[in-house]
Amino acid sequence: MHVFIHASVETPRTASLLSHRELAKALCNWTCRLVQQTLVSATITLLVPGYGKDDGLRNLVENVLAGSVPWYELARNLNADKDPLLIISPFDGHLSQARLHFFVRQLLELPPPGVACSTCKVDRNVNPHWLKSVPQNGWKNGITIVDWGQQDAACLRHFNANGAEEKNTVCGSQYLPDLYMKDRALFGITGESRQRATFINIPYAPEEDASLPLCYRFSLFNLHPEQKLAIEEGFTSAMSKSFDNTL
Repeated sequence: MHVFIHASVETPRTASLLSHRELAKALCNWTCRLVQQTLVSATITLLVPGYGKDDGLRNLVENVLAGSVPWYELARNLNADKDPLLIISPFDGHLSQARLHFFVRQLLELPPPGVACSTCKVDRNVNPHWLKSVPQNGWKNGITIVDWGQQDAACLRHFNANGAEEKNTVCGSQYLPDLYMKDRALFGITGESRQRATFINIPYAPEEDASLPLCYRFSLFNLHPEQKLAIEEGFTSAMSKSFDNTL
């Protein structure tokens, strides 16, 4: 398996994290150790600004994740027919040993060609269902899966799991439907052909993950990618050191 550790400088949230060099270096090093322990035979390529030199490949990966370039262009470029591809974006979403292990297991069970995207359960306190802003077509199998681009508060309608419009608002957080956001923390490809490709979303719930590092237990990734972060140096220093005690 080919693993690419990626970070996007196009989003203010990720750029804010990368600007703290101590934290960025600690997170990159920890992600490499995580991959080496979880996927022993995998090859690792760093596509993080300041840590990887192939800007052309990083831009291609970034465009595929953004949806502006089809996934099979990347698959053909990197020979996904021979080995599956895994893109890890530790600056864009939660990453842990448990999440990586589960995602890879699901990816390898996909008959090629296949594409797997990571989705992360949104904390109830920031669930946009409070704004009745989740689009009707987001419902599938009793849960909602949306992308950041679909989170539009101007859509003032609330729909239940059957797609029917509800007139009453939600009475409390315990009644909110489960919402999963496509966080792009993990993205996998098996095979190159675009014919009869299988697409799956792989869910993840941070509150159920005992292996989640301390840095990811804060609400950084509940904020929109376009939100610039103002982080104190003391916090980033403490978070950088916390990765030394993980794995």
